[in-house]
This record gives sequence, structure tokens and C-alpha cells, in this order.
Amino acid sequence: SDTSWAALGFVAVALLSATGVVLWRRWNWLASIAFVVSVPQLVAWLDAEHREHLAVALAVLLGFWAVYVVAAVGYELRVPTQALRPASALLLLADAALLSAAGWAMLDSTGHRDLATAWVLGGAGIHVLLGGFSFRGRMSAQIAGEIVAIGIGLSGVGLALALSSPALVVGWAAEAAILAWLGHRANDWRPHLAGGAFLALAALHTLAFEAPPAVLRDGTDDLLRAAIAVAAVGAAAFFSADRYRIEPPEWRVVMQAL
Repeated sequence: SDTSWAALGFVAVALLSATGVVLWRRWNWLASIAFVVSVPQLVAWLDAEHREHLAVALAVLLGFWAVYVVAAVGYELRVPTQALRPASALLLLADAALLSAAGWAMLDSTGHRDLATAWVLGGAGIHVLLGGFSFRGRMSAQIAGEIVAIGIGLSGVGLALALSSPALVVGWAAEAAILAWLGHRANDWRPHLAGGAFLALAALHTLAFEAPPAVLRDGTDDLLRAAIAVAAVGAAAFFSADRYRIEPPEWRVVMQAL
């Protein structure tokens, strides 16, 4: 169909109806189908409308995102389980990608680069808060943890958009330390894995831009920037070492050496 308000309204009614059926009949597979069918129409409407009605387009995007979250989270509440359901997990991941990418693209294309970055960081904060609140409900801790992980991942993207060296390195190193602490408290290896990825990003960025190995021979014009980046990576690695609970234990020695 076209990209009129009537077409969008029809899609919205159909999506809300499908979500109601998902929760009523406990048909989890229907949520994924509703997402795949409705998103192309939504994206086409956003592309046609956002230049003239940016605030309205962002509000509509938030509304559709919320409906998809209700479909995924509502099913988890209706049919509790301790396992991670792939359908709900993938729907939440795709929904977060839609929210952050579409919002960033609309704001960036209209000249609001700073607001576009803030949108991504705001989406990260919403997911972290939603996941943290979900730990107290009937929902699977696996799904709640995934929502938090999505938020942390989006925050890493937002930091890359918002910051330049060495602030970006400090931000990624801080996220690595937070994830190490979270993995230690939850006795779960997955936050450690994500923290290791953020620490690797911080180290690679430091070696590529702030303090490449060549400066040991040629010197550097900005010693403070190099020192801050190196210190941030070292501090995060040292903090994470004593909190690692993954096998083999030699990984802790590697972190201490780093």
C-alpha cells in the first residue's frame, strides 16, 4: 500500500490485534510474523514523513517499538520459563535495532547529528532500565539479562558516535569493568565475554590511534592523551582480573599481565 496515514493506521490496528492474539492464545510464532509484515510498511511511512513531521515520526517509531516489546515480554509473562526462547530474544534484538537505526537515520538526515547520537544513547538507557526492572518480575532472568545486554551493546555504539579518543577508550574500558562486576555478582560467564569484547575494542583503539607502538621509537605529540588511554585499559583489565569466573583460570593471569 501507499504511505498515507490511513495505511499506517491499518497496519497499527492489525499489529495491535495480532499482539492481542499472541498474548491471548499464547502463539509466540505470530509475534515474529507480525514484526516482519509490519516493519516494511512502517519504515516506508517514516521515510516519507520524517522530513516534514520529525517529532511525530519519532513518536510513531516509539509506539511501534513499545508494541513489539509488549508482544515479546508479554508472552514471557504469560508462559514463564527459565530458558531463553529464541523467538522472543530475536524479536527484542530486531526491535532494538529498528528503534536505534531508524531514529538515528531520521535525525541525522535532517541535520540533527547530536540528537541522533542522543537517541541511540537514550535507547540504550531505556533497555538497561527495562531489563533491570524485569529481573524483579515473573519473566525469565535470561530474557531480562538479554534486554540489559542489548542496552549495553547500544551504549557502546552510542559512545562511538558521541566520543572521540581518548574519551571513547575510557568509556569502553568502563563498560568492560562494569560487565566484569556484573558477571562476578551473577556468577555468569556471558557478561565476562561481553566485557572482554569491550576491553579488546578499547585496547585496539588505543594501539591504533592514541598510543601506537611506533611512538615508543618516534615519540608522540600528545603524551597525555596516550597516557589516559593506556591507563584506562590497564585499570579496566586489572579490575576485571580478580572478578573473572571463566575457565581456564589462566585468563585471570592474562588480564593481570595486560
